[in-house]
Amino acid sequence: KLIKMVKDMGLWGVGVPEELGGAGLSTLGNCLVEEELAQTVIPFNFGDVTPILFECNAKQRENYFLPTLNRQKYAYLTLMEPRKGAELSSMETRAEKVNGYYVLNGKKVSLSQAGKDYFAVVFAITTKKEVTCFLVDKDTPGFSVTGGEERTGWQAQAREPIFLAFDHCRVPAENILGEEGKAFHLGKKWLPSRRIIRSARCVGVAQRLLEESTTQAQSQQSFGQSISGRTSIQAALADISV
Repeated sequence: KLIKMVKDMGLWGVGVPEELGGAGLSTLGNCLVEEELAQTVIPFNFGDVTPILFECNAKQRENYFLPTLNRQKYAYLTLMEPRKGAELSSMETRAEKVNGYYVLNGKKVSLSQAGKDYFAVVFAITTKKEVTCFLVDKDTPGFSVTGGEERTGWQAQAREPIFLAFDHCRVPAENILGEEGKAFHLGKKWLPSRRIIRSARCVGVAQRLLEESTTQAQSQQSFGQSISGRTSIQAALADISV
């Protein structure tokens, strides 16, 4: 029901370009939405789609992008690795081309929970130390997901990580997102705005915490007076504010 209301308001897919079926908000517009939404405890994202999927070709758009936009599928964006973090130049996951397929081996980490019907956006080293991006379906042999737990609210993304393993996982060449060896440029093109928008979410959470802390300080009594009048409490609230 909530999704239908948002779609009727024209706000579904706020960060998705209009030509791809979204509302086409700018990065600033997305930041304002995230900041306001983060002040609630409702894990709702207005049809958020990782911008890297904007690079899908026509077939990939039908199989991955549109189902993600319409909440029929969910994507794991796997940049991080257990030992290497999110540094593309030092990643250990490899993809070797064999008879028209790419055989993936390695492990990835995700901090976000996907739904039951998911796929993975995987960055892996191919030839000449170049990075290629692959779309890996849930039921691909050799692909497994472990970790995570039942989660609620925005704080869900800060809990136990999810591990994605690729053990001789065969992915067809048609599942390359963009061009072979060009994934670094995909990340450079789309990830900065993504990180800015996520930062706005943190601002929203902090603002809500400040408001709740102020309300609590004003209502709490000590020696017949509100503790909000005490210098130490005022200093703490001021620190949160700045």
